[in-house]
Amino acid sequence: MFTSRLGIVLLSPSRYHLGRAAANGQRVMDRLFENPIVTVATVRDWLGITQAGANNLVRRVVDIGVLREITGYARNRRFRFEPYLRLFEAPQEAQP
Repeated sequence: MFTSRLGIVLLSPSRYHLGRAAANGQRVMDRLFENPIVTVATVRDWLGITQAGANNLVRRVVDIGVLREITGYARNRRFRFEPYLRLFEAPQEAQP
């Protein structure tokens, strides 16, 4: 039940302000549940858009907090579908 609510919140178009990229952003969101770790090239291939277009879209999705860059590199970056993957992690214990 919680995951279905999360899906509704994450997929709700009113939650994000992607402007003209909203349709492609929605297509990326639909694929992230099956592939929660992505690269810009992955997004480019999913959508059939240019590398620059995919990079801009990924940047916007990072800006709204859906993806988080996990490599620290300038090239060959990988991004994680943060809100979704957190559901599968064990809660961290409070430090004394």
